[in-house]
Amino acid sequence: MTETENIFDSADTVARWRANAERRAAYLGQATERMLDAAGVTAGARVLDLGTGTGDTAVLAALRVGPGGSVLATDVSPAMLEAAAESCTAAGVTNVEFQRQDAGALQSLEPGYFDAVIGRFSLMFVTDLAEALRGIRRVLKPGGRLGALVWGPPERNPFLSLSTRVARREGLLKVPEEQIIGPFRLADRDGLARAAVAAGLEAEVEEVPVEVRARTQETALEGLQCSPLTQTILGALSETERASLEDALKVELETYREGEGYRLPGLTLLLRGRNPA
Repeated sequence: MTETENIFDSADTVARWRANAERRAAYLGQATERMLDAAGVTAGARVLDLGTGTGDTAVLAALRVGPGGSVLATDVSPAMLEAAAESCTAAGVTNVEFQRQDAGALQSLEPGYFDAVIGRFSLMFVTDLAEALRGIRRVLKPGGRLGALVWGPPERNPFLSLSTRVARREGLLKVPEEQIIGPFRLADRDGLARAAVAAGLEAEVEEVPVEVRARTQETALEGLQCSPLTQTILGALSETERASLEDALKVELETYREGEGYRLPGLTLLLRGRNPA
């Protein structure tokens, strides 16, 4: 988790992540609700939130479970956890606790404690998926449920993969391949389902389409630049190279113009799991 932790623990990344919250809520809203439904996040439930980031999902889960329930919001990044705590305070929710925790190493958590485990775009970054899924089953009560979102293939998610594709084409991709494939590591729908079943979960994976809309080229480019992946690519370039890549991205964005604005389709995969024990 070292590389990912470093990326997501920078003050600049956290600031961009928080600034992008409204845009994120707009294009991920429906998929997130389906994730919460899949995990059975309802009144009174005890919820484990893996990779809470700046707390978007922790707030939503806390509102669902109400005062009779609780949420343990976890992340490997102390900076993200601090931002998540601030988000929860701003939202007026008081039933959330915070803990620095690797989603792939849940041994310190009490077995059979949680009714629900959620993870929005966090499982792709664990070092050992099999161990992570076994850990999730371990902390779930018998009958407890998992809802986790991961990204589908890069070609189905231009909003995430556009910067990589254009940088590669322009000869401006100067970071190791392993640093840019992270978001798409679990894009194999059948493979993800098999991994969950092998960990002892009853599981299925379904496709959940999303789409990113922007009114102007400027706001579309801003959205791209909020991605830690794009920031990693840009961070390896000189000022002149960065400007060249941004110009090339603007040209490429025109292929996604629709009417007065821009529409970039996307695809998430929703892992539904249940601890049968």
